[in-house]
Amino acid sequence: MARLDNGVTGVVPEMVKAGGGSVVNVHRRAGRAAQHRHPLRVQGRRSGPDPLARDEYAPHNVRASILCPGLVDTQMTAEHQKSFASSQVAIDALAARQMLKQYAQPQEIAEVTVFLVSKEASFMTGATVPVEAGWTAW
Repeated sequence: MARLDNGVTGVVPEMVKAGGGSVVNVHRRAGRAAQHRHPLRVQGRRSGPDPLARDEYAPHNVRASILCPGLVDTQMTAEHQKSFASSQVAIDALAARQMLKQYAQPQEIAEVTVFLVSKEASFMTGATVPVEAGWTAW
């Protein structure tokens, strides 16, 4: 197996020994689409297929997906909001850039992650799954 550089080097061989498994890499939504003032951000590894989802892993029943969450109501988001004149200005400014005008709750991201590692997603590998309220659909 090829050496991986994304922090799961030791995990995949153990999954192979165990008969399979699933890895979900979390990338920011900016890895999927160009953004105003950052058109080149889509270039590079984040925009391509997950390196785990290669032919050499699939025969061993090791699946890999990329989860791209959008705006999530977390402490980090709250800290970012402090740079705006008010929290409501921040919420309005950021939410206005997506189709669903709201932040996700952490539980909503967790539920998609649980699905991706579940038996219900057993036919999925190499998928990039946006959970970002339509941010990249514009």
